[in-house]
Amino acid sequence: MRILFTGGGGATYEAVYRLWRERYDMHFVDANPDAFSPELPRERCHIGPPGNDAAFASGTAALCKKLKVDLLVPAVDEELLHAKVAAKLPPGLSVILPDLGYEHSGIVAATSAEIAAEAHTALPGCAA
Repeated sequence: MRILFTGGGGATYEAVYRLWRERYDMHFVDANPDAFSPELPRERCHIGPPGNDAAFASGTAALCKKLKVDLLVPAVDEELLHAKVAAKLPPGLSVILPDLGYEHSGIVAATSAEIAAEAHTALPGCAA
């Protein structure tokens, strides 16, 4: 099974790759080319548009098609709404997604945290 993880520059993916590399063919995509762990093979790291960019769905779908991805795992809240669109484009692509209610609450929470950080204010239970 070939898997594409978005937000691939996150620290978790070094462990995911190390633990699952014998079992899955994994690729990682991130908007920041400098974000990838040095432990990830460069040929498995791809640059793509950020999750809040209008080109996210088409860019991710094109990468899924090029890599012949079986499973897309979006890991950034802003990508979740676009990921549903991307999932409809390449035939045979499965996507791991929470229900729509979570997507909206996560995006609202992220936006609230950003606004609070800009105002130099902390939200209860949130780290900005």
